[in-house]
Amino acid sequence: MNEYDRAMLNSRMQAGRRIKKARGGYAGGQPPYGYTGSGKGMEITPNPAEWPTRERIVELSRDKKSTRQIAAVLNEEKEFNRRGRPWTSASIARIVKRAAAGEGVLA
Repeated sequence: MNEYDRAMLNSRMQAGRRIKKARGGYAGGQPPYGYTGSGKGMEITPNPAEWPTRERIVELSRDKKSTRQIAAVLNEEKEFNRRGRPWTSASIARIVKRAAAGEGVLA
Protein backbone atom coordinates (compact mmCIF):
# COMPACT_ATOMS: atom_id res chain seq x y z
CA MET A 1 0.00 0.00 0.00
CA ASN A 2 1.56 3.25 -1.05
CA GLU A 3 1.38 6.55 0.80
CA TYR A 4 -1.47 7.93 -1.32
CA ASP A 5 -3.65 4.83 -0.78
CA ARG A 6 -2.98 4.95 2.94
CA ALA A 7 -4.00 8.62 3.12
CA MET A 8 -7.20 7.92 1.14
CA LEU A 9 -8.12 4.96 3.34
CA ASN A 10 -7.49 7.00 6.48
CA SER A 11 -9.61 9.85 5.13
CA ARG A 12 -12.52 7.51 4.32
CA MET A 13 -12.37 5.87 7.73
CA GLN A 14 -12.39 9.24 9.52
CA ALA A 15 -15.36 10.36 7.43
CA GLY A 16 -17.21 7.16 8.30
CA ARG A 17 -16.60 7.68 12.02
CA ARG A 18 -17.84 11.28 11.79
CA ILE A 19 -21.02 10.15 10.02
CA LYS A 20 -21.65 7.43 12.58
CA LYS A 21 -21.14 9.91 15.42
CA ALA A 22 -23.51 12.40 13.78
CA ARG A 23 -26.17 9.68 13.62
CA GLY A 24 -25.81 8.98 17.34
CA GLY A 25 -23.63 5.90 17.05
CA TYR A 26 -20.37 5.11 18.78
CA ALA A 27 -17.49 4.49 16.44
CA GLY A 28 -14.49 3.55 18.44
CA GLY A 29 -12.95 1.34 21.05
CA GLN A 30 -14.23 0.42 24.45
CA PRO A 31 -17.21 2.53 25.56
CA PRO A 32 -16.53 5.14 28.24
CA TYR A 33 -16.99 4.21 31.89
CA GLY A 34 -20.65 4.05 32.77
CA TYR A 35 -21.71 2.89 29.32
CA THR A 36 -21.87 -0.42 27.49
CA GLY A 37 -21.88 -1.23 23.80
CA SER A 38 -24.53 -3.44 22.29
CA GLY A 39 -25.52 -4.69 18.90
CA LYS A 40 -23.77 -4.80 15.58
CA GLY A 41 -23.81 -1.01 15.17
CA MET A 42 -22.21 -0.56 18.60
CA GLU A 43 -24.92 1.65 20.04
CA ILE A 44 -24.03 2.58 23.58
CA THR A 45 -26.34 2.66 26.57
CA PRO A 46 -25.83 3.24 30.30
CA ASN A 47 -24.27 0.26 32.06
CA PRO A 48 -26.40 -0.52 35.16
CA ALA A 49 -23.37 -1.82 37.09
CA GLU A 50 -21.20 1.26 36.44
CA TRP A 51 -23.74 4.05 36.14
CA PRO A 52 -24.15 4.76 39.90
CA THR A 53 -20.39 5.18 40.30
CA ARG A 54 -20.23 7.42 37.23
CA GLU A 55 -23.03 9.58 38.62
CA ARG A 56 -21.25 9.75 41.98
CA ILE A 57 -18.08 10.95 40.25
CA VAL A 58 -20.05 13.68 38.47
CA GLU A 59 -21.79 14.66 41.72
CA LEU A 60 -18.52 14.90 43.65
CA SER A 61 -17.08 17.01 40.86
CA ARG A 62 -20.06 19.38 41.06
CA ASP A 63 -19.38 19.61 44.80
CA LYS A 64 -15.97 21.09 43.85
CA LYS A 65 -13.92 18.00 44.73
CA SER A 66 -10.70 17.67 42.75
CA THR A 67 -10.10 14.62 40.58
CA ARG A 68 -7.48 13.43 43.08
CA GLN A 69 -9.93 13.79 45.94
CA ILE A 70 -12.62 11.88 44.03
CA ALA A 71 -10.18 9.07 43.21
CA ALA A 72 -9.10 8.89 46.85
CA VAL A 73 -12.71 8.68 48.07
CA LEU A 74 -13.62 5.89 45.64
CA ASN A 75 -10.42 3.94 46.31
CA GLU A 76 -10.90 4.26 50.07
CA GLU A 77 -14.40 2.81 49.66
CA LYS A 78 -12.99 -0.06 47.55
CA GLU A 79 -15.05 1.13 44.54
CA PHE A 80 -12.60 0.28 41.76
CA ASN A 81 -12.74 0.84 38.00
CA ARG A 82 -14.09 -1.72 35.52
CA ARG A 83 -10.76 -3.57 35.49
CA GLY A 84 -10.77 -3.87 39.27
CA ARG A 85 -7.94 -1.38 39.66
CA PRO A 86 -7.77 1.76 41.80
CA TRP A 87 -8.99 5.01 40.26
CA THR A 88 -6.52 7.62 39.07
CA SER A 89 -7.09 11.35 38.75
CA ALA A 90 -6.66 11.04 34.96
CA SER A 91 -9.45 8.48 34.60
CA ILE A 92 -11.73 10.58 36.82
CA ALA A 93 -10.90 13.66 34.71
CA ARG A 94 -11.99 11.87 31.51
CA ILE A 95 -15.37 10.99 33.04
CA VAL A 96 -15.88 14.53 34.33
CA LYS A 97 -14.89 16.02 30.96
CA ARG A 98 -17.41 13.86 29.08
CA ALA A 99 -20.14 14.73 31.57
CA ALA A 100 -19.35 18.44 31.28
CA ALA A 101 -19.75 18.15 27.51
CA GLY A 102 -23.45 17.55 28.07
CA GLU A 103 -23.40 13.80 28.53
CA GLY A 104 -21.05 13.91 25.58
CA VAL A 105 -20.30 10.24 25.35
CA LEU A 106 -18.78 10.91 22.00
CA ALA A 107 -16.78 13.93 23.10
